[in-house]
Amino acid sequence: MKHRLNLAFIFATVLVVLSSNVCSAISDAQRQIFNYGINYFNETVCENITDSDTGLNISGNKTYKGTKIFSDSDLKKIQALKPFYVKAIQQENSNISWQLLAVVHYREASLSRSGPGNGQGPYQDFERNNVPASLKSGGGWKTGSYSDEEFLTATRWAVKALEAKAKANGLGNGPYTNNQVKTLLFVYNGKAGLYIQQALNYLGMDEAAAKRGEGSPYVMNLADERRDGSKHPSEWQQYGSDGGNIGPANQVPGGFLMYAALGGASSSDSSNSTSSSSSATSQGTGRIIWTGDSRTEGMQQYIENYPDTKNNNDTWISKSSMGYDWFNKTAVPKVTAQLKDDDTIVFNFGVNDLQNADKYAKKLVSLAKGDWSKAGKIIVMSVNPVYSKNDGNNDTAATNATNQQIEAFNKTVKDAIAEANNSKLSYLDTYSSLKSSLKSSDFDKEGLHYTNKVYLQLYQKVRDQSPAVSASTVCTNTVTTALSGTINEKIVQQATAWANLTKQQNTCYTWGGGHGSQISVDSNINAGFNSSGHGVDCSGFASAVIYKASGKFQTWDTDAMCKDTKNFKKVSDPQPGDLSITCGSHVAVILKVKKDGSYVTAESSHRGCGRVNNGPHIGSFKGTTVLRYIGGSK
Repeated sequence: MKHRLNLAFIFATVLVVLSSNVCSAISDAQRQIFNYGINYFNETVCENITDSDTGLNISGNKTYKGTKIFSDSDLKKIQALKPFYVKAIQQENSNISWQLLAVVHYREASLSRSGPGNGQGPYQDFERNNVPASLKSGGGWKTGSYSDEEFLTATRWAVKALEAKAKANGLGNGPYTNNQVKTLLFVYNGKAGLYIQQALNYLGMDEAAAKRGEGSPYVMNLADERRDGSKHPSEWQQYGSDGGNIGPANQVPGGFLMYAALGGASSSDSSNSTSSSSSATSQGTGRIIWTGDSRTEGMQQYIENYPDTKNNNDTWISKSSMGYDWFNKTAVPKVTAQLKDDDTIVFNFGVNDLQNADKYAKKLVSLAKGDWSKAGKIIVMSVNPVYSKNDGNNDTAATNATNQQIEAFNKTVKDAIAEANNSKLSYLDTYSSLKSSLKSSDFDKEGLHYTNKVYLQLYQKVRDQSPAVSASTVCTNTVTTALSGTINEKIVQQATAWANLTKQQNTCYTWGGGHGSQISVDSNINAGFNSSGHGVDCSGFASAVIYKASGKFQTWDTDAMCKDTKNFKKVSDPQPGDLSITCGSHVAVILKVKKDGSYVTAESSHRGCGRVNNGPHIGSFKGTTVLRYIGGSK
């Protein structure tokens, strides 16, 4: 493989400048990225990708010379294909990112789900290497259209192919740094000698830079003025086809720029740097249609009055308007009539539906292909646990029996959704986490309906899964700060920077915030903890501080911190960077120990958003225990 021209596309908006710390107001093109649910710099416009080895900052929504790259049709394709990328990665238990798969798929086949006539498949297997038996044809890959199952199989092959190339080039098992991603893209394309010489002779880079693809248009085209074939046609060149003629590089952005535009690149190749944003606002841009039982009604009553969520444009169609049979002749049209392009439908069954698992599962699969096919996504929530109080006394037998029925119902629905293999239809398991964490106090007096904090937790989990509600953030003056010193010193630097954000913008405390996936935590960080959807609770804040200071991702609640002797040590000599904690209650990062024995702390508390003490801020909490992080670095 050299440098292909089968690229009928315009892709990934990236502005590459030599030095800039300013992000402009959000553009229409950037807003489109959010509306289609594509993580753009982890959902934050103002995240700068600092490429320390080449001196580049990547930001904004255009190439270095201001040309637009994204098209609406490409974004719709990526939105539809992302579930396949993610599922393939999960099934292979891989650290390859979905953004890298999307870039390779785009560069090789313009996001096509068909096998081209060259027999190399949708990810262009140049060597026809280990073609899956179900897709093998005439010594190569099947040609023509691929079914969902076939495309997922081909995508799993691509995951394994990238991992094999990473291993062969000494890159390990990932996650991969920016430079390692460049190397993977370079070797996937063929690592042609011409491109190595361009980095050495034309760009004046060292051998390491040449070998990771800095001189390859496939990897770094339009990264700057020198890597623009229209400006330097005799120096910045590419192969016209595999083994074909050499000419000026085309105007297609390099794969690494695309990868960065999709939010795949880290803020820098060092795990000890981060960015903080000032003057930022964040707002959901999409809509969710909620359907379900009386618990959905309870959630609606709380969410529509909760200060941080009451101005959303969600639509609620719950028990009172649909009745218990969700799929009768009047219920389905009520949802269909509300439906607009790319809405997210959330379907929430209840305990009264347990006897209808097979019927309801089949109907949902049918609706995803028919009446509700207009939706961008259909999320089916698990039926969540009950807690029978029986007039104040927990009826364990009744509770266990009902929860066993719920588990059986959930499995039937989950299996039906997996078998349907429809990219629009997904199952959200909140039962497992709630069953292990819910207490008697989290339920109302009947033991069926939740308190407000549980409703908020469920609401946020759904919004995290919905492409319709990606956040858009407007920033000015994004500053990248390198952390240095001991781990405690890095913790202090990071905690101080984030605590001071509250002086410039509305940081937010959200109960349960900051305890999701690494992607969701990065999203909170990149948004400056602005908006309830990006808020953090006390332990979520402390976990994020340790993550960025150490480079190791893990989250803890306060109980888990106190019990985790592998990562924390109880100490009697409090130092800046230690944690002041009361197990099961609250935790803060110690910034200074005062002469009277009290602490100056960085912490997140006070539910809601504001510019004083809501969310991350400077405080003075003195808990019952002091913990020191001993988990080391990545």
